[in-house]
Formats: sequence, C-alpha cells, structure tokens
Amino acid sequence: EALQYYSSSIATAATGMGYAQMDFTNALLSEYIRNLGYKAIDCSRNDVALSVPLALQAGLGDLGRNGIVITPQFGPRVRLSKIITDLPLEPDAPTDFGVTEFCTACEKCARMCPSHSIMSGERTDQPRGVSNVGGELKWPINPVTCRMYWAKAKRGGGCTICISCCPYTKPDTLPHRTVRWFTDHARWADSLYVKMDDWLGYGKPKRADNFWEEWQP
Repeated sequence: EALQYYSSSIATAATGMGYAQMDFTNALLSEYIRNLGYKAIDCSRNDVALSVPLALQAGLGDLGRNGIVITPQFGPRVRLSKIITDLPLEPDAPTDFGVTEFCTACEKCARMCPSHSIMSGERTDQPRGVSNVGGELKWPINPVTCRMYWAKAKRGGGCTICISCCPYTKPDTLPHRTVRWFTDHARWADSLYVKMDDWLGYGKPKRADNFWEEWQP
C-alpha cells in the first residue's frame, strides 16, 4: 500500500522495511532448520545466489517485463529471500499463468519508467549491458540507469514505480479477482484490460502528504 506514494520517503521506507523483515524472517527460519539437525545458509540477498531465477524454478511466479517475479496472489509486491539447506524438501515446478502474454500487450511499466530502464517491444535473448546474462528469452532491464535514478531521486531515493503501476498490483477484492480471471483465461482481451487500467487511473502516485489520513494499518 505504501509503495503507491512513490517517489517519496514513505515508499522508500516501505521498501526498507520489507528488506529488514525479510532478513529477520530468514534468520529465524534458518535457525529453526538448524535446530532440526540440518544445515542452513541464510541467503536473503543476491550475494550467494540470484533470487529471481530460483523463485521462477520454485514456481513462486512468472517473470514480468519489469524484471520482477510476478506472483499469482501478490503480483510484483514481493521481496524474495532464500535458504540453502540439506533439509529434505519436495521440489516444485515452474508456473505459467499468462504473465508473458499480458506483459507483451501491456508495456505500462516501460512507459512509466522515468529512467527508461525497462524495454518495450518483444523479448530478446541479447543482454543490454554487462549486468545482464544473455541466452535467455526475456525483457532485460538496464540496472545501471535504474540505480543511477535511485541515486539522484529526491525525497530519500528509491523509485518503486514499476511495482506500483503494474496492473497485477491490485487489492484482493472480488472485482479485481474477476478481472484477473479473465486476464488469465482470455488472452485476446489483454490490451483492453490495460486501457481500462489507464482509464480508471490505476498506477498513478498518491500524494505523500495524505498518507497518514489514508493509511490503514
């Protein structure tokens, strides 16, 4: 919810809180696994392994145009962490619920990205710079221009626009669940739903000075 107040210190604080809670939860779960008698390496960030490829292989969601894992329940509003362990687990399989097809028709995050770090058009297997790995068909983002915008942004830095404007970023209500069902099962209507999302004003930033009056804890 707080990410909708981009680009402001409120959205930046929400991002920081998400990472802090992620680290705390990962540490607790790792210690719990060790107490069961198994090994557990806490890898909440990307220094040991990349979170997005592992999340895709685990079936947590599908890869969006914005380079973020889009989940069926929360859309792109997730923070990914991981634990390397020898605890016996039943593996999951990758999932596909139409994100690639919808993102092909949408391009909203690419249109609204202030640093033009998200590409429009079709997917490619070619990297956009040294920070990308080629050979995989996807929409490679430009992390250099993205991070440069973060560094120059006012009100505490950060951005979150590509998360907030994404049509998958919606509350879990009956009208939105109905639209989601159609976006999952009626590919021909994807572009129509994107236009409806724009017409209804979704994805626009909220005024930061209204946060304390509108926020529901």
